[in-house]
Amino acid sequence: MAGDIKITKTDQGIYKVEIEGEDHTIGNLLSTVLQTLKGVNIAYYEVPHPLENRLIIYMDLDENIDPKDKLIEALQKIKEMNEEFKKKYIEKIKEMNINIEI
Repeated sequence: MAGDIKITKTDQGIYKVEIEGEDHTIGNLLSTVLQTLKGVNIAYYEVPHPLENRLIIYMDLDENIDPKDKLIEALQKIKEMNEEFKKKYIEKIKEMNINIEI
């Protein structure tokens, strides 16, 4: 991630994760993956203003779950998804006899 990360908790018990230097690309991916994790009741994001270059992710978690742990788990899952995509992409290119540097 490009910038500073700040985690706070709202009065309603929702975690607010502010990430500087990121936008919709990582926001959509991260919030979508967070929604699939056990202990995450809801996750969504917003980009407050397009000129701010700042992303906010909101997470409602079960009690006694550390938001940092869920962020790390989601990022690990994204990394695994990326590796799987890369593997399938390379296999398909080889099947098509296309020569590229990898």
